Amino acid sequence: MKVSRSADYKVAVGVVEGKIYVIGGSDEDSQVEVFDSETQTWDFEEKAKFESDFWVSMKQKVYMVGRDGRVSIGLMWFNTKLKVWTRVVDRDGKDGKLELYSFAAQKMEEYEGNIAPFWPLANTDRTKNDLICKLIALDRVGENIRGRIEWSGIAAA
Repeated sequence: MKVSRSADYKVAVGVVEGKIYVIGGSDEDSQVEVFDSETQTWDFEEKAKFESDFWVSMKQKVYMVGRDGRVSIGLMWFNTKLKVWTRVVDRDGKDGKLELYSFAAQKMEEYEGNIAPFWPLANTDRTKNDLICKLIALDRVGENIRGRIEWSGIAAA
């Protein structure tokens, strides 16, 4: 690998089309490195730098909740052909951020083929520790990946 990784930073690993993608794990923006098992070589995807702490690998894709500083820019997937992060579009094929613009994700997991971001419920009662979750189903439409919120609610209290 060209970028040293540290346990102090979040890292994601996913297999896409037989190649191993390693994302994050350093204090730099979320750099992407790709290991080609056939040639036994590492490639560095310069265009892929992005800021995120939350990743999940599912269905031959790597996803993240991206941000620019403190502003959420929505659910993104890594386009291996263009070597760039691409925003998941809403069910109508529009760039609607899947109603994810209003939260600061604390964790993201794969759950039964869906993406499940979690974040704390903003409330004035500091004694509550409610955790909100959205289950997002994904499907491919042409060159886009479309997301549909299947469920949203309190996952833990």
